[in-house]
Amino acid sequence: MYNSIYALWPGLAKVIGTSDGHILTEKIITMDAFFIVAFQVIISSFVIRFKPLSSMIMGIFINSIGLALMVITRNPFFVISSIFVFSIGEMTFSPKILEYIGRIAPKDKAALYMGTQFLPIALGNFIGGFISGGVYLKLSDKFEMIKQMLPQLRFEKLSNEQLFDSATKILNTDKAGLTDLLWNTYHPYMFGGVLMGIGALTVILLYVYNRKWM
Repeated sequence: MYNSIYALWPGLAKVIGTSDGHILTEKIITMDAFFIVAFQVIISSFVIRFKPLSSMIMGIFINSIGLALMVITRNPFFVISSIFVFSIGEMTFSPKILEYIGRIAPKDKAALYMGTQFLPIALGNFIGGFISGGVYLKLSDKFEMIKQMLPQLRFEKLSNEQLFDSATKILNTDKAGLTDLLWNTYHPYMFGGVLMGIGALTVILLYVYNRKWM
């Protein structure tokens, strides 16, 4: 990713990357916040005309598409575009959650309802730990893929960097070549299907709730 960005925009690569040619994860994550600051007013002016649940359904659907798109390619500009799609979804549904709670809460219990909204967030973070841990490790973690491809390295006490370097030497390739080999052999982009599935399930459940109880 660093080399692709550097070839087009060296200054940006130096800002978000390190001296050894790596993109810092935290710099990628902050792009979501940047897009929200830049476009929240525009998105809000559009979604204000929709009912809260309709906006939440639409936003979560867009959000899940953005998540899935992030992992189907290694093109850095496609990844950045996917983060932008993810941000649009977040800007669409996030403010509407508070609006929805404000509508259904009795006036004397509004604060209680606002506080209770964090319970599903806590539950989601707990469940998300298993998905982002075990499922991601099995489907998309490149160091786990190396251990599957080269079982002799599984029992070596190596750091991730040492593991990667050892694999390049054994396979007689460079880091880019090893990354390509792992991508084409183990198809880590399948994790995008998991993310999209979670989003689709959420959208379906919200739609059923909206039709049946609202």
